[in-house]
Amino acid sequence: MINNMAEQIECYTEGRWNNWITRARESGFSLSDPKNAPDTTIFVNMEEDVVLACFKIVNKFEKGKLSAEGALDAIKRIETITLTRVESISEDVDMMIQSIQSSLVGVFGSCQCYIEGKYESGPIDDLIERAVEAEKRGDEETALGLVSQAGAKILAGQSFEFNRELSPGCVAEWNDGLDSIGAAMVGDDSYKKDG
Repeated sequence: MINNMAEQIECYTEGRWNNWITRARESGFSLSDPKNAPDTTIFVNMEEDVVLACFKIVNKFEKGKLSAEGALDAIKRIETITLTRVESISEDVDMMIQSIQSSLVGVFGSCQCYIEGKYESGPIDDLIERAVEAEKRGDEETALGLVSQAGAKILAGQSFEFNRELSPGCVAEWNDGLDSIGAAMVGDDSYKKDG
């Protein structure tokens, strides 16, 4: 029998997120220096760290070590920690952190959708196209639901490469989260699918 182990799982903590915020603050990141391309490594690693923490929860759920309810609760706790408004640091750092938070909305939605098993069959590209159309209609809730289904399919092992340029907006930002899922899955040896 699976116990609700969410309270015992510490895949991500407030202290861990605050440590990344401190590192971002100390990075001196700026987009205004014309002589040097900005080093975005800190922000890439910051987002990847959150994605990998979510993977650990998904893995525990897949292996029967965590109930769906427990897994969803754990994902929600990471979401609460990382999507909380961050005190302003500088215009450029603020923009990068907000971009990460927007991308993570797609990651959290994807994990929740995967755990719940609520995603359609068919090509991922079709879901993204439908999400774009929903956003154009002003229906962000439907758009996020479709992007989340696309991300759930990536977590289920479906390959994804969306080559079309997306207009700036929520779907484009959430789609960055799907790219982070795909990239992290490739680089994370612990995230393996059985068939």
